[in-house]
Amino acid sequence: MQFINSLTASEASMQGSMMTAEQINAITSLPSWVTFVFGVGVITSLIGSVFLFLRHDWAKPTLIVSFLAFLLLSIAYIIYGIFETIGMQQIVVMSIVVVVAFILVLLSRLIRSAKQ
Repeated sequence: MQFINSLTASEASMQGSMMTAEQINAITSLPSWVTFVFGVGVITSLIGSVFLFLRHDWAKPTLIVSFLAFLLLSIAYIIYGIFETIGMQQIVVMSIVVVVAFILVLLSRLIRSAKQ
């Protein structure tokens, strides 16, 4: 849902969610590649999770792409000052996302090993 919200958000909706002008400016000035990487992370984590549930061999590479996308997104947030502007809440959320993505990669390795 956060990814869909990021695609459909307007300045008015961001103001309605009590974001400051500085936060809105930081988010709206992000390059389009950052949104693309966010989308890659979301879509590959969804597909990879389905593959993981089905114990399919494609789970591991798909979840690795997801993990790398979220790691790159975190780096972009550092470079473009999103963490600094939004604050601790965004740091915590992205940290949890990266850790969960990494755990899913580890799970894909365990399930694949159990399958053999």
